[in-house]
Amino acid sequence: MLRKDSLLSYRTPVAVLLLAALFLGGCAKPQIELIAPRLSNMAIAHQYLGEPTLSEELPDGMIRHEWLLDRMFTHPGGFETRETYMGHDRDGFRVYVREEVFVQARLEPQYCRAEAVADRDGRITGFSWEGSHCDELLRTDMPKQ
Repeated sequence: MLRKDSLLSYRTPVAVLLLAALFLGGCAKPQIELIAPRLSNMAIAHQYLGEPTLSEELPDGMIRHEWLLDRMFTHPGGFETRETYMGHDRDGFRVYVREEVFVQARLEPQYCRAEAVADRDGRITGFSWEGSHCDELLRTDMPKQ
């Protein structure tokens, strides 16, 4: 027969592991497939990104290509819940007012600068990007403008 303290010591690590697995599983985001791994040469880069905005030859004979990607994204309008801090009540508790506010549809600029370094034969040796929305602008399933 198992003693109560040995049963408890066995169940505790299992419970902690199960809770951690549930927590981490719920936080996992689906992976967005970016085009970067597919870019092995400039022909593929042209297919996905179009013509570079800028191309320049580097002192070592490599060629640096740069794309400035941007688009306007429309956020749909609708109702939002907003809380406004109003001060403290007589017992010292904070007082908030919650209200439903209609928000107009708005345009948001999305920007990304992508850079590829290629040799003279067009083989890409390095690819990098920076910007506010690169994860959306460099996705493989995004239509090119």
